[in-house]
Amino acid sequence: FNWLWRADDRSWSYFVDWHNKLYKTSFTKRDFLSPDFNERFGISSDVLHRRVMGMYTAVGVRNLVPASGAVSGVRELSKIGKTLVVTSRPPQMQEDTHFWLKANFGMVINRGVHFTWNRHLDGNPKDLQTKLDVCLREKVSCLLEDDLNYAVPCAEKGVQVLLFDYYGDVSLGRNIHPVYSWSEAVAKIK
Repeated sequence: FNWLWRADDRSWSYFVDWHNKLYKTSFTKRDFLSPDFNERFGISSDVLHRRVMGMYTAVGVRNLVPASGAVSGVRELSKIGKTLVVTSRPPQMQEDTHFWLKANFGMVINRGVHFTWNRHLDGNPKDLQTKLDVCLREKVSCLLEDDLNYAVPCAEKGVQVLLFDYYGDVSLGRNIHPVYSWSEAVAKIK
């Protein structure tokens, strides 16, 4: 088995907290993950990009703390299959992301790190791969994801998706399974 998981599964939580404090808003992660976020809240994708980059600069990628249970969960998964990372962090964050992964996960990532196109940011290089591209090329059987917009194309191509923290009201389809913790994700995979 190949397990593909997000390196930045907690970045949105950091961003939402940082954004709310700095801009005096009361958004939730669910608000930011909605497909019509820019229109609903009157923030252009360019402004959102600048704010995301501002958060990464202020907090520092190397200072992000992995989600609760992520380290032990990935270690457990690496015992039963191949693990690789996919992240839509901006290209300028690659060096810090590699440092963060090595510091927090060490050698349990045995199939590499893949940087992909980010649907939230304008100015993505046109040659960046998508999460679906990585899943198909690497023959990924299970994707751990927290954004429905990345999950759906993979599920439509037969990849089983464990979708973290999904609180939507639409049908997820047969290959998408909601999970609310790393321990639940690992248990479903086992």
